[in-house]
Amino acid sequence: MENIQNTADLKDAIAKLTIQQATDLFLFKEEFQVTKEKFKLSNIIRSGFKEVTSTSNIATDIMNAAVGLTTGFVTKKILIGKTINPVKNLLGMLMELFVANKVMSNADALKSVGSALLKKIMPKKLEKLTL
Repeated sequence: MENIQNTADLKDAIAKLTIQQATDLFLFKEEFQVTKEKFKLSNIIRSGFKEVTSTSNIATDIMNAAVGLTTGFVTKKILIGKTINPVKNLLGMLMELFVANKVMSNADALKSVGSALLKKIMPKKLEKLTL
């Protein structure tokens, strides 16, 4: 800002600062409205839903988790069965978690192996299903 020498310079500086203040207030109000709109509950939910659905395929992830957990549970029941022995129960739970984790992390490979086995076992029936 330049030095103010007289009343005219003072009035000019006041006018410039008044215009600057009005501009800043307008920009602040605009930014406030944009921020307020972003933080509405419906917009937060909508953006979260878009982010989740765009980053991964939820149905595939849920299916992989279900198959993994089911496989782990069945493996535990087959190998350990019903027991009151706490050591066997602990080993069964660890085995169940291990199998479920491996099945979930290798779901695509297991699907392709299972598909290849089904094609070898029942090639004619699978051909009819795909038509």
